[in-house]
Amino acid sequence: MKDKKYGKCHLCGNVTELTFEHLPPEKAHNDRAARVITGDVLSKHIAGVKKPWDYSGERYKNMQRGMGGYTLCSNCNNNTGAWYAQEYVKFANTIGIILNTKVNIEKSDWLQVSLIDAHPLRIMKQILCMFASTMPPEFLDANPDLREFILNKYSRNFDVKKYRISMYFLKTLSNGWSGLTGMLRSSETRLVAYMDLYPLGFVLEIDPKGENFKNTLDITSLATNCEYDTKCTLELCSNILERNNFFPADFRTKDEIEMCIENNKKETMQSTIKEMKMLEIAKEEYYNIIEEYKNNKISCGEFTMQIEALKAKKKGVTSC
Repeated sequence: MKDKKYGKCHLCGNVTELTFEHLPPEKAHNDRAARVITGDVLSKHIAGVKKPWDYSGERYKNMQRGMGGYTLCSNCNNNTGAWYAQEYVKFANTIGIILNTKVNIEKSDWLQVSLIDAHPLRIMKQILCMFASTMPPEFLDANPDLREFILNKYSRNFDVKKYRISMYFLKTLSNGWSGLTGMLRSSETRLVAYMDLYPLGFVLEIDPKGENFKNTLDITSLATNCEYDTKCTLELCSNILERNNFFPADFRTKDEIEMCIENNKKETMQSTIKEMKMLEIAKEEYYNIIEEYKNNKISCGEFTMQIEALKAKKKGVTSC
């Protein structure tokens, strides 16, 4: 018999026995074992020399039940599953079928769909349930209005000025999430989280600034336009996007990312060589470091540490 999991429920906040929450719901093609990279392994990958999408050779956690975690008490899990999950499953699976059978993924940049007899409020609340499970359990303590909105299935008390939800269609299989992340965009810090849950992706922004992220569809109005039992035809038109790294709202192609990496590397090496000359550090002292960085033998972080060590050594010699 497996050990029971105890902790704070990410929805109601009660400290109790926790149950496994599938992300996305189990019937949205999340009923098989998943290989997940988390924690220190992911941190080392981010800081390493591999391309962001290359996880070959990395240690992974084998999740036999599918993607998800022990985040909800049984009461919250059962209630939200009964209230919202089935509608989200229909929503996600319908779009998945269209993407896989009706669209030429290689030639299509966007997709317009009409979903008949949809329950928009239920879909939105399931999306927010999933975001809550990807956050620390204290997230809803800091946002009690969001907790009330999720746990009261009839509530439409959603602050559209405080929260923004955007959506996109995923070009290829991609699953993962970030938790809240601070991003610097156009000299402003934006607090966002993402979930890639093929075939859909979502961005949650707290205290949104400016327009929603480029190429995403703002679906915040789904939280307020309809009652819990209201059915409607849901018209959606959004981009079909690539996700090749772990940064929220970054939809660059692999070629674009590689070009950016090479340009940044070239600029870094050029500025470093210029600085070394100004400090009168002999070329033979830093040449191998430059070459290793150029040929992907060391990461940007390792390169910086070694260059800073040379500069510190020079300053030490100068000060004697």
